Amino acid sequence: MTLADVAAVTGLAWDSVKEIMRPYRAKELAHLSDRSLRCLTMDEIYVGYLRKFYTLVIDWETGRIVWVPHGRGGECLRGFWRRLRLAKARIAAVAMDMSAAYWRAVQENLREAAVVFDKCHIVKLVNEKLDQWRRELVREAEGITQSAIKGLR
Repeated sequence: MTLADVAAVTGLAWDSVKEIMRPYRAKELAHLSDRSLRCLTMDEIYVGYLRKFYTLVIDWETGRIVWVPHGRGGECLRGFWRRLRLAKARIAAVAMDMSAAYWRAVQENLREAAVVFDKCHIVKLVNEKLDQWRRELVREAEGITQSAIKGLR
């Protein structure tokens, strides 16, 4: 159950539920180990004009947020790699968007891990290539063929 769900059921404000849960969450996080990590996901989130970006590293199997540095790209993950080495975690796979900075950072620090790209980014690239190919066909076609192809997507 999320904090919002608990707040809705109890009639308390979300902030109140969060404050009540804080000691329990700290206790729960103290028992978690980075050694159990096997699959990770990485992405950045934009949190507004002043704060800009944060990078999220999440345990794919449990959904637990493992690392949240300010910024984006490979440089902000430096402390995370050290933490993984100290924990002796064996990461099998990392899912991420197609950021060259993340890809380079994973290749340098997790050589054995498989890199899995986000499905949405793959579909976006395929659609862009199909649109490019369709435009080329329209440019090359003449007469009735061009009018038949043009405007189809």
